[in-house]
This record gives sequence, structure tokens and C-alpha cells, in this order.
Amino acid sequence: MKRNVAIVTASLLCVSLLSGCGTKKDEDVKVTPKIVKAQSVQEQSLVDGLTYIGVVKAKDTKNYSFLMSGKIATINVEKGQKFKKGDVLATMDTKTLQYTADISGNTSETAKATLEKTISTYDTNIQAAKTSIETLNTSIAAAEQGIEAGQKSIDANQVALDAAENALNRLKQKLSDAKALNNAGGVSDSDVKDLETNLVSKQAEYDTKVAELNSAKAELQSKKAEVSSLYDKKKTAQDTLNNLYVSKDKDVKAAQAAVSSANTSGDIIQKNINDSTITADADGYVMELPYKEGEVIAAGYPVVVAKSTDMVVSVGVSDEDISKIKLGGKAIIKDGVTGTISTIAQYPNEDTRTYAVDISVPADKFTIGETVNVKIVTGSATGCYVPINAVFNMDGVDYVYAINSENKVYKKQVVRGSIDGDKVEVKIDDPTATIITDGVRSLRENDTVKVEGE
Repeated sequence: MKRNVAIVTASLLCVSLLSGCGTKKDEDVKVTPKIVKAQSVQEQSLVDGLTYIGVVKAKDTKNYSFLMSGKIATINVEKGQKFKKGDVLATMDTKTLQYTADISGNTSETAKATLEKTISTYDTNIQAAKTSIETLNTSIAAAEQGIEAGQKSIDANQVALDAAENALNRLKQKLSDAKALNNAGGVSDSDVKDLETNLVSKQAEYDTKVAELNSAKAELQSKKAEVSSLYDKKKTAQDTLNNLYVSKDKDVKAAQAAVSSANTSGDIIQKNINDSTITADADGYVMELPYKEGEVIAAGYPVVVAKSTDMVVSVGVSDEDISKIKLGGKAIIKDGVTGTISTIAQYPNEDTRTYAVDISVPADKFTIGETVNVKIVTGSATGCYVPINAVFNMDGVDYVYAINSENKVYKKQVVRGSIDGDKVEVKIDDPTATIITDGVRSLRENDTVKVEGE
């Protein structure tokens, strides 16, 4: 019995020692987790579009030329030189134009002086005519008042004459009666004599009234003649005024036309002088200089051939895709640079049967002649997208590595979907899975990992 107890005790001691040794060994072995990048399974909205290869080129080619013929005075740029908007690229000899401009200036000043003098002279004459008419109106008013007074005088004289005539007639009748009575002895000779004396006095008074009436009538006729004459003078003055207005309008218009013609001539000459300087209307660089200083050049011939600094990416779009893009649409070029569709060809290229599409891009992002990948945006796609390198194939089945709750790696089957650049859509039956997106090639199942940044 004691022997059995001893054996059991010894056995337990060995087990205890062995257990202690095993724990010590496990504690000494440490597993270093591999650092990976990961993402959860969630739907993402990515840009959908058409992928093409494009070539970077200058947006515009511009021929800078003079608008008139002449001799080139200066060319201020060299081939290959960059220039800024507002820089003077070339000038034309303007000596003859300056001389012509001086003459035109003198002509213009003379025409303006003539116009001012014409207006001033007519205004003076018109004012004089108006003053004359006003004076005549005053005289006519006074003369018409004289006629009215003369008519009243005639009326008064006529009344006085009628009274004198009645008195004279009564006296004549009385004298006739007195003479008849005198013959009969009824009236004395002295009474008849007195009546005859009175008759002479009344006759004289009557004659005076007749003379006064005739004088008043004559004066009235004179006033009427004066008024008639004044009206004639007024009509003449009014005609003169009207003619002055007509003549002024005609002559002022002629003088204004002369000023306008002189100014137009001067403006044309000044425009030619201004056009004798070629100024850059945008930033660019010189491609060609077809002429030299001192050479005579015809209007419209290019003096400086330039390219703009604005850039476009030109792509050839297939007939199948051309209906999917619109002016003003967006495109994504390398490094995420966004461009805008600025032109779409109406007809395809005869050789390639593709439509030329230009996409405006920032000038500081690319170089002329560079070949770039272009994605013309047509919409967006929704799904779970992971880097293409995160998916691997074993025996014809696609997998991704996922991480379990113990940070261990395990394979998870997926179904590939559409590819978008360096990403691919995956369909997975576990919406809670955490998919490893970077470091896949160095992993094995059951590897311990740590997600970067956690």
C-alpha cells in the first residue's frame, strides 16, 4: 500500500514537472503578427466610365498678324520663347501713319471750328430775326391801338359834324323864313342881317367839322397802311427766320458730316496705328517666326505662330461610345486629375473611324506630347470594391483573405464583378467580414495579423 502511494506520488510529481516544463516553453515562443491593410465589406460608389488612351497637346494654335500691309519694325520674341498675355510680340513701322494722323488731326480741328462758327453765326442771325419780329409785334400792337383811337375820333367827329350840320340847316331854314317875313314887313332887316352873320359862323363851324372828320379819316387810313406795312415786314422777318432755321439745319448737318468724316478718318488712322502693334491676347509660346524685321508683309500674313499654354488631352472615341459623352462632361486623367470635355468632333476620322474628343486639363499637370490614361465619366457604380491584388485564384475559384475575431487569417470565397481601374468588385456572402487589401502575397491561412493603424 505504501509502495502504491509512493508510485502515485512519483507519477503526479513527474506530471507536475512535465506540465511546468511545457508552460515555460510556450511562454518563451512569441508570434509576431504581420501588418496588413484591411477594409470591411461595404458598398462603395465609384465612378463609372469609358477608358481610353489620350495624348496631351496645346489647346489652340494662333497666328498673330497685322491687319494692314507694311514694313515690320520689330519682332520682340524668339522661336520657342514663352510669353504672357499683354506682351508686345511685334510692331510695324508707323512713320507714314503718324504723319497722316497729324494731318487728319488738323483737318478734324478745322471741321470742328467750322461747325462751331456755323452754329454761332446762325444763332446770332436767328436771335436778330426774333428780336426784329418782337419789335414789329410791339409796333403793330401800338398801330392797332392807334387805329382803334382813330376810329373813335372819327366817330366823335361824325357826331359833332352831324350836330353842326343840323344846326346849320335849322339856321338856314330860320334865315329863309326871316327873309320871307322881311319882305312882308314882319322882320326887320337887322334881324335878317344877324341871321346871315350867324349862318356864316355856323357854316364855318360846319366846314371845320368836315375838315376834322376828313383829317381823322386820313389819319386812320395812314394807321391802317402802317399796320399793313408792319404785317408785311413781320411776314418778311418770319420768312427770314424760317429760312434761317432751314439753312441752319442744312449747313450744320453738312458741317457735322465734315466733322464726322474727319473723325472717322482719324479713327481709322489711329486704329491702323494701334493695329501696328501685335499684343498677345493669352499666354503661349512661339512656334514659328515666318518673317524678319525690315521685311514688308501683307495684311493677314502670320508674323508669329504660337501655341497656347492651355492644354487638352485628345482621345479617339469609338462610334459605339460617342453617344455616351456630352460637352462639359468630366474625365479623370492620371493621378486623379479631373478634366472637362471641351470639344467633340461631329464626324469620325476617315482613317481611324473614331471621333476626336478634347478634354481641357490644368496646364501645370502635364507636358505636351505625353500619353495618359483617360476615364471619361458616364455615371457611377455601386458595390464592394477591393484592390485587384487582394483577390487570388486557387483551382479556378476566387478568394480573398479575411480576418477572424482572433486576428487569424482565413480564406473567403468571392465572386468577381466589374473592374474599375486598379479595383475589382467582389460579391461575398458575409457582410461582416474584414477583407485584407494589402500584404496578401506574404500570407497563409491561420497567420496572425494586425491591421495597420489599429
